[in-house]
Amino acid sequence: MRQMLSFSLFFLAASSLPGLPATPEYPLEWHWVRVAPGAGAAPWEVQQSAIARVTFRGDDFTAYLFDDDNKTATGEATFILKGHITSHQVTAVEEQVGTDARPWTLHGSIVRGRSRLSDPSNGWGEDRISLVSGAEFIGLTRAVRSGAPPGK
Repeated sequence: MRQMLSFSLFFLAASSLPGLPATPEYPLEWHWVRVAPGAGAAPWEVQQSAIARVTFRGDDFTAYLFDDDNKTATGEATFILKGHITSHQVTAVEEQVGTDARPWTLHGSIVRGRSRLSDPSNGWGEDRISLVSGAEFIGLTRAVRSGAPPGK
């Protein structure tokens, strides 16, 4: 049930993300979204979404989550997510930059979907990290072409 909820929330939230064109001036980027229970009649609401910078080192990753509406004074990421991948399962800790807010732990999964170069999508797919803690959900996604290594 929990996995189904995170899967559903991710696709609900991902529909609010901008398109992911690959052009020389706009390389493929990670995008992130935070979804939480809504107020009033809205069951869920997108609280934040923007661009992320994600790097992988072995089974560990670091995601710098930027928020255009709430950027730090130095232009740095608003949140930093540090995670570990075991098989397809992910455990991560999120820290809010420049505050004394207590870091919190999230759990979820990573999916790396690719099509063959001979398919109509010409090898395009996506990387997707879905994380849940209580009623809050964080999703990261990027479009990627077959043959691209993680984090590239």
